[in-house]
Amino acid sequence: MGKKLSLSSLRGKVVLIDFWSSWCGPCRRENPNVVSAYNKYTKATFKNAKGFEIYSVSLDMNKEAWLKAIKADNLNWKYHVSDLKGCE
Repeated sequence: MGKKLSLSSLRGKVVLIDFWSSWCGPCRRENPNVVSAYNKYTKATFKNAKGFEIYSVSLDMNKEAWLKAIKADNLNWKYHVSDLKGCE
């Protein structure tokens, strides 16, 4: 975290783009299903793609709450992005 990341860096993979935030109840209730999909497909073989990734886009304005929710919900993939400038 803390680095710029472009979606185009995942070209050639199956990518689930997940919009969520730590304060969104429905988002948080859906996170176990997102984790399950990640665990199921992360090592799957696809005919026309080289892997599966989740690109989580956070709408959070509080970095601590965002990071705490990532840990609490076991969002263990490496692509988490948010625009927290001026919001901390």
